[in-house]
Amino acid sequence: MSLLKTLEYTLGSSPTHTVICMHGLGAGADDLHPLAQTFQLPNVRFVFPQASSIPITINNGYVMPAWYDIRSMDFSSTTRSDHTGVDASCAAIKSLVANEQAQYGIKPEQIFLMGFSQGGSIALELGLHYHQSFAGIIGLSTLAAKGEKTFENLSSESQKTPVFLAHGTQDQILPFSIGSHIQQTLKDKGYLVEWLTAAMGHTIWPEEMTALKQWFQRQFS
Repeated sequence: MSLLKTLEYTLGSSPTHTVICMHGLGAGADDLHPLAQTFQLPNVRFVFPQASSIPITINNGYVMPAWYDIRSMDFSSTTRSDHTGVDASCAAIKSLVANEQAQYGIKPEQIFLMGFSQGGSIALELGLHYHQSFAGIIGLSTLAAKGEKTFENLSSESQKTPVFLAHGTQDQILPFSIGSHIQQTLKDKGYLVEWLTAAMGHTIWPEEMTALKQWFQRQFS
């Protein structure tokens, strides 16, 4: 499998950790790229992969960058998303994980999986089922890619992975209840979850980035 196209940013000459950060539906690798400069985390590589453009069923087949097709707006359905597409995107991110170790000596336990919206659902899907633990999983205004199936057959190693989740209470794209359900389900299953909310919509807000930077710094300490 050829590697996804990426944008990258590194502060320092000897990176010890990597953040693989996935954009949302219809966006691109450049959408979240400014976050790397916002965080200013020394010796951390930021890798921003670009999803392929595919037809999206709920958008009348309009072609746009996406990690998988969305077939309906029924968030309770376990077949809302194209599971084959979800698995293919997880495999593509796995290849980036392997490349970090091969090229930079950065192991999975030194890699954070991060994403906004649909990108966050890939971070969760891969992070919760991978055979090794990661440095962390970050889901911003996100959902479970496969619905309740996302929480089945979880990797025992993934329980060592800390999780940061944030969701706006005024989100009109992915209702707040979705994020709340994810964080509660993971807590019930024994995961260490930091949960942040604010009266915001489907967006990234400044206080969220401040809290996330502080969370990153605690993982490094």
